[in-house]
Amino acid sequence: MEAVLHGLTGKICLVYLDDIIVFGKNFEGEVQNLKQLFARLKQAGLKMSPKKCRLFQREVGFLGHIVSAQDLEEWRKSQQEDITLTQVKSWKEAETHPDWQDISSARPDLKIYWAQWDSILLIDGILYRKWESTDLKEIRCQLLVPKTRVPQIFALYHDSPTGGHFASNKTLGRICNFYFWPRCRSDVEDWCRRCRICTAKKGPRAKGHSSLQVYNVGALFERIAMDILGPLPPTYSKNEYALVIADYFTKWPEVVPLANQETSTVAQAFVKEFICRHGVLLELHTDQGRNFESTVIKEVTPLHPQSDESENLLIYVKKWYTWTVLLHLRKINLEQSLQDLEHPSRLDL
Repeated sequence: MEAVLHGLTGKICLVYLDDIIVFGKNFEGEVQNLKQLFARLKQAGLKMSPKKCRLFQREVGFLGHIVSAQDLEEWRKSQQEDITLTQVKSWKEAETHPDWQDISSARPDLKIYWAQWDSILLIDGILYRKWESTDLKEIRCQLLVPKTRVPQIFALYHDSPTGGHFASNKTLGRICNFYFWPRCRSDVEDWCRRCRICTAKKGPRAKGHSSLQVYNVGALFERIAMDILGPLPPTYSKNEYALVIADYFTKWPEVVPLANQETSTVAQAFVKEFICRHGVLLELHTDQGRNFESTVIKEVTPLHPQSDESENLLIYVKKWYTWTVLLHLRKINLEQSLQDLEHPSRLDL
C-alpha cells in the first residue's frame, strides 16, 4: 500500500498495512484529498469495502490512538511551552531573521533552527520543517518536536507493537517522515542502544578483539609475510595466481607465479623461489588460509633457529619433494659451508 500511495503518504494520508487515514484542513480540502486517493487506488486496481469506510469524521481511531483536531491543539501548546520553539515561533510571526551576532551565544538547538530558517514554516500556529528529497520529487512537512515530546515519539515508533523495535536506521527513517528536532539521529541511536528488549534480542556481545600492535623486527628475514593474489587472467604458461612474499625488516618483495593455489604448489614455490635463494627464515606470517595451514606447510615452517635449518628442512621435505628441489636445498648447504670457510665465526677464532 505504501508503494501505491507513494508521494501522498504524509501529505494527505497515513498508511499502515491496508489501513488508510485521509486528512484535510476543511471540507473542500478533504474532498480533493479523497479524489486523489481514489484515483491512485483505481489506477492500481484496488477496491475498498464501503462497510469499513468512515468519511468526514472529526476524530477517528487509528492504530490504537484517537486522532482529532484536539491533538493539533496539544501540539501547539507543547511548542509554546518549549523555550527554543517559542523563540523560533516569535521570529516567524515577526518575519524577522536575526543576525548571527545576535544568536552566536545561544543554545545549539536554536542555532540549528536559525540555520534552517528558509525551511521552517508556521502553519495555523504550529511550526513545521519543509523537507525535500534529493531528486526534488517529494516534499513533506515535518512537525517540530518539543523536547518533552521526544519520549512519546520513541514509544510510538520504536517501543510499541506497531514500532516493532527496529534498528536505529529504520526507526529514524520512520520518524523523519513526520517529525524533526535537532540531533534527531543521535537521540534515536541512543534510545535503541538503551532499549532493554533490543539488547536482550541481540544477546551478549561477541568476544572483543584486542587492538592492533606494532610488531618490531630487527634483523633480515626475522619475519616474512606471505599471501596469495588472484585469480588473475591466465598467462601463456597457464598461471592464474601469484605468491607474494615480503620481508618485514627490509620490505624486500618477491612475487612467484603459480598455476593454482594448492598447498603443494604453494609450498614448493616457497621453498624453491625463496628459501633456496635467500635462506631459511625465523618466522612466517600468513592470513591462516587453508593453503597456509595444511600439514605440508606446518612441516616446512616450524624450524628451530638453534639448529641447522637446511638440514631440518631436508628431513621434512624428503618425503614429498622431487630430487630437483633436494638439489636446490643441497646447494644451500654447500654455499653455507663455503661462507663458513671464508668467514669463520668468533667461536672458531
